[in-house]
Amino acid sequence: MPRKFLRLVLRGLSRSRTRLAATVGGSAVGAFMVCFFLAADGSLTRMLDSAGADQNLIVTQKDRF
Repeated sequence: MPRKFLRLVLRGLSRSRTRLAATVGGSAVGAFMVCFFLAADGSLTRMLDSAGADQNLIVTQKDRF
């Protein structure tokens, strides 16, 4: 059974190279974005902790947010 399934998967992948490239490329972009945002969140948290996050005051212009 696993051999038949593997043959079916390989045959399906080899039929449409464009769809395969789009799927692999989309998965790579998605994985990169997850890693990027997790790293940015961690570094921002570390930066705020080292700067004394309890004492930070964020000032914005009126009617900007």
